[in-house]
Amino acid sequence: MPQFHDGATEERFCSKYASRLAVGNRSSLVYWAADRSALIVPHHIAALLDQCRAFKTLDEHAVKCADAFARSALGSKSPDIESIRAHLSALADEGMLISDNAVLEACRLQPHQVPERIASVGVITRSRTENLERCLGSYIENCQRFERDNDFIVMDDSEDPLTRAGNKELLQLLKREKDAKISYGGREEKMLFANSLISEGDFDPELVNFALINSDGYEFSCGKNRNALFLHTIGDLIFSTDDDAVCRIASPSESGASLEQWPRGQPLTPIEFWFFARREDALSSANFVEEDLLDLHEQLLGRTLADCLASFANLDLLSPERPMSYHLRSLQSDESRVIATLTGMLGDSGMRVPATYKVLGRASRERLNKSKESYLSGCSSREVMRVATRTCLSNRTWFISTALAYDNRELLPPFFPVLRGTDGIFAATLGRCYQSGYLGDIPRAILHLPVPPRLYGQDQIIESANGITMHSLITACLLSRQFWPGMSDGAERMGTMGRHLIELGSMKLADFEEFARVTLCREQSNMIANLEKDLMDYEDPPDYWVNDLKNYLATVQSSLSKNEFVVPRDLRSHRRLEQARDLSRKLVLKFGKLLCEWPNMIETARRLRARGERLAQPV
Repeated sequence: MPQFHDGATEERFCSKYASRLAVGNRSSLVYWAADRSALIVPHHIAALLDQCRAFKTLDEHAVKCADAFARSALGSKSPDIESIRAHLSALADEGMLISDNAVLEACRLQPHQVPERIASVGVITRSRTENLERCLGSYIENCQRFERDNDFIVMDDSEDPLTRAGNKELLQLLKREKDAKISYGGREEKMLFANSLISEGDFDPELVNFALINSDGYEFSCGKNRNALFLHTIGDLIFSTDDDAVCRIASPSESGASLEQWPRGQPLTPIEFWFFARREDALSSANFVEEDLLDLHEQLLGRTLADCLASFANLDLLSPERPMSYHLRSLQSDESRVIATLTGMLGDSGMRVPATYKVLGRASRERLNKSKESYLSGCSSREVMRVATRTCLSNRTWFISTALAYDNRELLPPFFPVLRGTDGIFAATLGRCYQSGYLGDIPRAILHLPVPPRLYGQDQIIESANGITMHSLITACLLSRQFWPGMSDGAERMGTMGRHLIELGSMKLADFEEFARVTLCREQSNMIANLEKDLMDYEDPPDYWVNDLKNYLATVQSSLSKNEFVVPRDLRSHRRLEQARDLSRKLVLKFGKLLCEWPNMIETARRLRARGERLAQPV
């Protein structure tokens, strides 16, 4: 990769090493993931490299390093900024710091991609005809306003035949009124396609039904609809939305940056929250814009990492939750593409628990805690604006799937078919299968307007601390399987993940629960440590926030020692404890089998599509 070392004022540099290890009292071994090389350096040099994890000018790095050393044991003598600056310049000359211009130049040398068009907008619905009409109509209007030629697909999980019939009548009316191409996949259409899938691919009928059709008594099974959408649209870029979303676009009001440019020095995590007591307050605060929603996604979706960086000409596009060394390695990988792009939400948060502790950056937390009244409102009202303040590419394993686009040309993992929290399971599976895959955050929000507006329960936060959900259990099992970079492709990793879950789900119940307890307690321990650090780092925190956080942590700690801790709470609501225990293990086993067969199901659906056989049918 080209180097640029003149130390010019506007040139920015970043440490390119991935990790370091002490190898004696005075030396450290530093390792570069991009070219897999290592070097022994003095401790003070390793400490300097540690401070240079983000792109800054050498002058900015020198000031930051001096401040850090002054507050540490290394600062026993007054740090000399000029001396630090000289050391950093030498490190840049030796190639231990890499410049942003060098990385961007290497990206520009890669073949440029013409952004592909999103072929379909899919709407996920269940028993909410009025919501479906409002949602689909708004997306049709946005697409037609900007002369898009995509089609629209409705995946319907309604169990009542009359509801399904009413939804089809509504779609026929919308098709006539708006001259739109609309297809529908309800229970009957899914069963017909499932039969073709089973016949063509010789799949276990029980497994296909688990993935697509039978709700098995669970009140929430939107994962099946999302899996049906993947099978119907294999080979395309697609946009997916829930039926209680509305295609009206809001821009983050506190960011003056356009989609292509933003100020340097933005926070590492660009997702910000604004909190509102009422929905009317949220809507009146919004900065609504008239834009082509699908075009916003197409600027990133399906493109390689190098092409995105070259197009935006700014490495601040990368979220530094991973060292730059890993991003550099991703630039060399055939899998370094943007797999999904996400819009934020204005209105209902879509979150099971209020965002009071875990997911808030400093600025969002200050908004929540500006007064006791605003804090209490944030604990009860679900009305928020949650949006990225800048365009960002990340490898994070958390998102909400209310409104996002997927690159469905290549294999994507299935959604866990039942219960809530399936988007978290999908994100964790995606991260394990595609370690060089990226999520793209778009600094725009879509309206999320369930009717009527919902509230959080008074004790919902504390209740969440009293145990785990099935989502937590599945995710912990998935994340317990580690991969070495470059070990295999996505389909092979998916099969490996599936076999791992099958092994876990085939254990004796006592052994399975022991594994789950150890794995989940390790995760809870890290969560507790992070929250306690937040508590220590928070300058002058308000008493009401401190007291509630301490109560939450005490409840989590107390729950860890209970025998039923590893039994998901969402399985216990209508079952005896012993039934819920056994069911949790069986669901892990079932999802493992689905992961193993899913690549074959996708390829079978691709063959069926080539012959003109698809799941959803034109209305």
